Amino acid sequence: MTQAQRPTATRPHRKRRRRRPRRRGGIRRVLVLVGLLALAWRLRRGRWSAIVFGPIFFLAAHLLESTVFPLELYFEHRNYLPSVGLFLSLGVIAGRLIQRTRLKRAFVVVVTLVPLAHGMMTVARVGNWQSTESLLLASAR
Repeated sequence: MTQAQRPTATRPHRKRRRRRPRRRGGIRRVLVLVGLLALAWRLRRGRWSAIVFGPIFFLAAHLLESTVFPLELYFEHRNYLPSVGLFLSLGVIAGRLIQRTRLKRAFVVVVTLVPLAHGMMTVARVGNWQSTESLLLASAR
């Protein structure tokens, strides 16, 4: 067998280098956030101010809650307060859409029923998380 025919896996003298996975888009994400903050700063006065407040509050609250170290999943409670800003903006947007649409009653019903349904699903899941046994029984179903 010649050198060209020999498979590369049989060459023990060559060590394969482990490549670190590349994180793409980090700079782009930062630029998008800076661009959104600049847009929010520009629109901070006038009729868009209530909508722009939510994302600014979200980012500011995360700035207070976060560190330079990545957080584990069990620290998800740190997202609760910042999410209030996003939901506030969504509420303002929904209120403005209600004022402008012809089907006001239908829109109000939908905007009311969706969070109510999610709340009922949450209440139903709380029973599963009461104890280890109930969690295991619910996951086995």
